[in-house]
Amino acid sequence: GRTVHKIANKEILYSLYVLALAGEGDIATMNYYKARPHLVSADMRYMLAGSYALMGRWNSYYEVVPSSFEPVHPVRLTGCSFDSDIRANAIMLNVLLEVEPTNKQVQVIIKYLSRNSNSMYSTQERSFAFLALGKAASLNADANVSIDVIVNGNTLNKFSGKDLTVTNEKLNGANVTLKATGSGEVYYFWNAEGVKVNEKVKEEDSYVQIRRTYFGYKTGRKIFDNKFYQGELIVCKIELTGFGRDAENIVISDLIPAGFEIENPRLNPATELTWVPKNPLRVDYMDIRDDRLLLFTKLNSNKTNEFYYLLRVVNQGTYQLPVIGAEAMYDQEYHSYHGAGVIKVLERWE
Repeated sequence: GRTVHKIANKEILYSLYVLALAGEGDIATMNYYKARPHLVSADMRYMLAGSYALMGRWNSYYEVVPSSFEPVHPVRLTGCSFDSDIRANAIMLNVLLEVEPTNKQVQVIIKYLSRNSNSMYSTQERSFAFLALGKAASLNADANVSIDVIVNGNTLNKFSGKDLTVTNEKLNGANVTLKATGSGEVYYFWNAEGVKVNEKVKEEDSYVQIRRTYFGYKTGRKIFDNKFYQGELIVCKIELTGFGRDAENIVISDLIPAGFEIENPRLNPATELTWVPKNPLRVDYMDIRDDRLLLFTKLNSNKTNEFYYLLRVVNQGTYQLPVIGAEAMYDQEYHSYHGAGVIKVLERWE
């Protein structure tokens, strides 16, 4: 379960900090929230404290700023401010680096953000983390460090103070060692890309459920056996169901089999779909491509919404049927993948 606390809008504390940065601090409002700490979230305490420091009120700063770092875990928002764990803790680090870079919490927060860097999904998270970590890196501008990049016992490259990018096939499946000499701090990261061979998509539902069903356009009958006929017009029904919580910025990706084509009613008005869904899906944006249909929408908790579109069966043969997927663009916990299989397109019959 979740514990809900009534707090002041974070935008208010953020605004106080921005005003203080500009030398126009609103001391009266700052004092109001200082006297009512129960209205200030843990991450915004750093913003309020930083506002005092920027105005030269150091006694108030030390009264408000936490004495030790405890990671905050706000509910991840999929819209509006895109508040999240990474965003909130990065803001805390940014404030400390701005007003008190020697604070003992700085190194702890840097380590926390670095360990959770794979959870940065939104631009808000990446921008605040980049801003804070960039300030941290600038503290080591005078570092005198050299690093040997050793691959399987042999030196492949060397870092001597300037940014270094190492891209080499020798890194694949190798033992990589970084050997440092000198004094100071250096940050590094690595990235691996590729497609796994014969890797199947794991079908599961997490906070959301997506389902796809095919029907005959003329008969209205559900197609159970994944057998279709060349030239046939079929209806695809998409059902999106939310569990527990609403979510914004949901994208549905329906990849179509190689033997199908999406029927565009704007090109052929005669095939315009007349089926009326009971609970129509509100589509904020739709992208029709050669191999898929993309729908951008919102998830409604404990409710199922429907969307219909037309497909034309074009080529005979046996084809892979990809999964249909739904996921929140800024929160990977919200995802659903379902419906992989094989279809057969048979010779047209009258």
